[in-house]
Amino acid sequence: MKNKRFTFLLVSLAIVFSSSHSTVLAQGGLTPPGAPAPMMKSLDQIEPRTPISSLPFTITNTGSYYLTTNLVTTGLGITITASGVTLDLMGFELVGGSSNGINVSAAINNLAIRNGTVRGWTNSGIYAVTAVNTLLQDLCVSGNSQHGIYAGSGSTLNSCAVYGNSYSGISVGDASTVSGCTVGASGVSGMFVYPGIAAGMGSTVTGCTAFTNASWGIIVGDGSTVIGCTARSNGDDGINAAVGCTVTGCTSSSNTGDGIEVSSSCRVVENTCVGNGVGAGVGAGIRGNSSRNRIDSNEVMGNDRGIQCNPATANLIIRNSARGNTVVNYDILAGNNSGAIILSPGVGFSATNGWANFEF
Repeated sequence: MKNKRFTFLLVSLAIVFSSSHSTVLAQGGLTPPGAPAPMMKSLDQIEPRTPISSLPFTITNTGSYYLTTNLVTTGLGITITASGVTLDLMGFELVGGSSNGINVSAAINNLAIRNGTVRGWTNSGIYAVTAVNTLLQDLCVSGNSQHGIYAGSGSTLNSCAVYGNSYSGISVGDASTVSGCTVGASGVSGMFVYPGIAAGMGSTVTGCTAFTNASWGIIVGDGSTVIGCTARSNGDDGINAAVGCTVTGCTSSSNTGDGIEVSSSCRVVENTCVGNGVGAGVGAGIRGNSSRNRIDSNEVMGNDRGIQCNPATANLIIRNSARGNTVVNYDILAGNNSGAIILSPGVGFSATNGWANFEF
């Protein structure tokens, strides 16, 4: 009996030892797999861009660059000679200086500049007229002695605030887009006056505000579109458009010249023009300078003249409303095509002519 119990005890110990030994072996080998890998990232991996911490600075290689602090100088700013450059101002200021704040000195493309302030330069704030396909966004540009922003063809400007520059506030080449920008107090240099926003042929200006500029608030070249903009208290026309343009959904008020002036073959629809040309005696709410314009469903109130197509002919003037214009509500020369002008329609009126213009 004792021998049986002793044998059972030995077997039990053998099982426990075997199980424990098997568990230890399951933890894997003790030989290191190799040299330790780096535990830290390099500075280039953390911030794979080139810092700019002093002026002057010249960008000669494609890549991404950023400011590390506000930069103030009496000399040169940042010069860009390479394509494919992104410059992030990181919310800092470039304050100068005896040149352009940011100067593109070569024919380049694919440039992006964003997020900061450029002010107080003796030339332009941003001079990129030789650059094509440029993106400029979230910039404040002010107090420069020439242009605020001067960019080339195919430029896109978003959400820029431009104020108090001596030449144009924003000037861009053909096929450009300017959206959500505000431009004020631009354009006085000696005997010359400049517009707030100037865009070349085939451009789009949308959702912008132009105020107290020395010349036109907004001027665009042939085949351009101006949508949903506001132009107020500018020294010439609020909005001036060349041939084959569309101006729609805009408000133009208290400008020295016309509220909206177009050349020929333009579509001027659903705009509001109030108080333009008053005192100067030369302005109209809407002026068609040539032929084949469609002037439709606009409101013209309290201008020197309401709608003027004289001496221009062969325009279509329909469904507009006019009131309180100083000289005349409708100055339309024979040879134009216009809906009947219904005077003082009164309460509860009805009209059988759906194309009629109203004067009340």
